[in-house]
Amino acid sequence: MAIYSQAQVDEAIRKTLTPYVSHTYLVDGAEVPITLAPNIPTKYILPVSVKEINGFGLFDPGGPNQALQFQAIASNILFRLDASTSMTSSANNCNVKLMLYKNGSPVAGSTIKRKIGTGADTGAMSLDSTFRSSQNDILEVFVESDIATNLTFSLTSIVILEVN
Repeated sequence: MAIYSQAQVDEAIRKTLTPYVSHTYLVDGAEVPITLAPNIPTKYILPVSVKEINGFGLFDPGGPNQALQFQAIASNILFRLDASTSMTSSANNCNVKLMLYKNGSPVAGSTIKRKIGTGADTGAMSLDSTFRSSQNDILEVFVESDIATNLTFSLTSIVILEVN
């Protein structure tokens, strides 16, 4: 028979009733333009419309370093990221990557690539990843292209959910 401490029981209850979660999105009709130089990861400023947030907050709200920050007093929590967006490009035949960064570095296994054949056509992209996070970690999404282009993002949704 397993014996659990009160702290373990309390944590199991917290995870069940109020898991750490963040859901930010770009409102319908809004667009975010980004100018990309070839092969240079560029930060995608996260949408600021918040649907639900527990354990997260904005770091540098409205500033050039705006990002999500895990602010709960916790460490080594397993999360799942689901991000999706639509985009157009000023260039044809460009390969675009989306990737998750934590504390200024790419998260291993979190990069997805899509070729945009005709830039004016709206295409969609989705990024899914799992990662561990601790208090004050900064979470960001970066974008990169193999050629110079101007991307316009729309209909973006970013969900981060604690995995039990």
